[in-house]
Amino acid sequence: MLDISAALNDAYKRTKYLLWERRSFGRWWRFALLSMLTGGGGGGGFNFRLPLQLLQANKKETAMLGMVLATGAVGDFDTAMLPFFIGFAVGIFAFAIFFVWLSNCAQFVLVESIVYDRHVLGEPFGRLKSSGTGLFLWTFLVGLACMIPAGGVIAGGIGVGYMAGGDSPGTVLMIGLSTLALLAVLGLGICTLFALTTQLVVPVAYRQRLGISSAWSLVWQTLRQRKADTCLFLLVLVGVAMAGAFGVMMGIMLVTGLVAMVSGIVLGLPAFFLYQQQMAVPAVICAVLFGVVVLGALFVSSLAFQTPLTVLTRCFGMYIMQQMMPEFGLLPLGGIPEQAQAEEPILSHEPQPLGAVPQDSWQRPEF
Repeated sequence: MLDISAALNDAYKRTKYLLWERRSFGRWWRFALLSMLTGGGGGGGFNFRLPLQLLQANKKETAMLGMVLATGAVGDFDTAMLPFFIGFAVGIFAFAIFFVWLSNCAQFVLVESIVYDRHVLGEPFGRLKSSGTGLFLWTFLVGLACMIPAGGVIAGGIGVGYMAGGDSPGTVLMIGLSTLALLAVLGLGICTLFALTTQLVVPVAYRQRLGISSAWSLVWQTLRQRKADTCLFLLVLVGVAMAGAFGVMMGIMLVTGLVAMVSGIVLGLPAFFLYQQQMAVPAVICAVLFGVVVLGALFVSSLAFQTPLTVLTRCFGMYIMQQMMPEFGLLPLGGIPEQAQAEEPILSHEPQPLGAVPQDSWQRPEF
């Protein structure tokens, strides 16, 4: 049986050591950047939502672009501008794909940063980009495969509802609810698959220098033998993520609200009175500064509260991995940092156990 309390305690100690005990602002912001790239502390999803987030953050621009492309397609718009808007849309899509690929590379960099408390980002990204590319391709193919049953459920629900007709509203309602229930079950399965990949498979792939499919085959051998432990781990992970997300949301609201109140007094009120006095330019400057301060507080507080949750959940997953698969141990038990010294020269023939693993079963990577 898993020792959840020991794993959480070790994860907390490791997080505390990485983010606060070192008293390094640059080190903390490196983890903040990785937290942003990897999509937060929930542990699942692999940033398929990132392109959607980009579109949702620019709803008006997206809607206008869609209308322009639609009207251009039917000839009601100056078609000379159509290539520009198509190129703009392709550029946004390419940027979203690049960001998702970068976030998959960051999954491996985050694991290495947690294990070795590294000081740099550029070199690990360059060295681990092949692993990140493999994760990106695996995620893309799995995502496409998951769309097939989802599309089948939706099409089947629509077809059955259409055949039921409008004479049986109760039947149509039951068909709709059944379709939603099937989609919820399918979504839960997909989230579970991605969460296990992030929390267990990626560390094993990094530890063994394997592809995601090969790492999944190793992890699956343990998961199918320890089903109860796997369910317990997922339940605790969801609980930690939900409690952490609530704390993050409250912290962001509190900090951003306080900054908005103070900046509203310092900048917002002067902007209003200047506008009343028909001093448009100073009023606009104050209003812009107010917006910049509030948005900056929102961004900084988001990173400040999200980063510990991300590091904690990843440490928790790696400590659970060491309990379920001790031969793949990465982190020192007890959260102690003594053996995780990435600053020293690392040789490929130098065995350095970082967890409860045999002395000859571990070789530190060549940085």
